[in-house]
Amino acid sequence: MGGMLLLFFVIQFSVSYLMPFPVSTVHVPTLIVTLYLLLKERRRIVWYMFGFFFLLELLVPSVIYGYMIIPGVLSTFFAYWCHKFFFTNRSLYTGVLVAGIMLLSYRSIEIIYSFVVSAFMPTVVFSISFPLALFGIEFFMTLGVVSILLFLLLREKKLF
Repeated sequence: MGGMLLLFFVIQFSVSYLMPFPVSTVHVPTLIVTLYLLLKERRRIVWYMFGFFFLLELLVPSVIYGYMIIPGVLSTFFAYWCHKFFFTNRSLYTGVLVAGIMLLSYRSIEIIYSFVVSAFMPTVVFSISFPLALFGIEFFMTLGVVSILLFLLLREKKLF
């Protein structure tokens, strides 16, 4: 598991800090979860993402604790659940749909979590720190990269 988490960190920080603007907005956890679900189809990804988001929470400073780990793990579980019970085939369309669901649920849970924490902690002010235009760029770039990678990885099986 340690090697897998190290690989996730290298991918996350390489995309976030070394790539130019449109590519640096790709949501790497969504990319990792979608590829893992469609290629391996194992529930271990929820535990991998728990470790990944826990270490990311420790390394990346944020105003409140849990700002990344709670939305990350819940959205991973929701994406796994959707893939396991609703979208059961391994196709390009399923991958793009699962990636979109995970990214939307991640950002929604992030907003709800920050609102709840600001309601119970008067020192924390509720603000949406992620502009809608940037979310649109992130959404379409992530879905584009997911669709390209799934096209390349699943083309031998003709699942699209």
